[in-house]
Amino acid sequence: MLALATLCAALNLVAAVLAARFYLPLYLDSLFTITLTLSFGPIAGLIAATLTNVGLHLLNRTFIAFVLCHYLTVVLTDVYRRRAPPRGVGPYVLLGFVLGFGNGLLGSLISFVVFGGITGLHAVDDVTMALILGGQNLIAAVFSAGMLTNLVDKVVSAIVAGILFDALQRRYGSSMMGRERSRSGRLQWLRRREAPMVHHRSGLVKGTMKRPSPGDSPNT
Repeated sequence: MLALATLCAALNLVAAVLAARFYLPLYLDSLFTITLTLSFGPIAGLIAATLTNVGLHLLNRTFIAFVLCHYLTVVLTDVYRRRAPPRGVGPYVLLGFVLGFGNGLLGSLISFVVFGGITGLHAVDDVTMALILGGQNLIAAVFSAGMLTNLVDKVVSAIVAGILFDALQRRYGSSMMGRERSRSGRLQWLRRREAPMVHHRSGLVKGTMKRPSPGDSPNT
């Protein structure tokens, strides 16, 4: 799990750096965290989220405070996975909107409270400045820019992550399922294995009860 989380964090860093390199108003820093959470659950996702944020901070791409957004992505993805396991593109679009709305609110709040609305590290600042120049006040511009960019980013990330997850499921089957599902599968397998044994033993007991002893008479 640690190795997979480290790999996913490294892939997140590559995606985020490429997005910044081409100056896209997207983050793409939680794409593989979503895939990992869908596959193995929240613990692996939280490890990947932490490593991703630390790596981005060391690369001067984000601040440690925004690790809360990564954690929120993991929590919401895990809740969605437990309540309605995604199948097909449509549910992943819905997951993206949920993630985008949650991250848009939390990220904008952190940006405004901690950094005054301008972090100076991402192209989302250009969207904020454009909205301010268009007549919006600072608070409205920060939250509008954060909501817009996070919705687009998380919908794209959720769709790509969902496609990857479905491909892994088809390739590896139950081995890519979450820990809870794996445990449930093992319990069901054990029950199926023990059921014939219990039935066999109960038959032996019944047969023993019906078998008369050598010294018994027919009237006994």
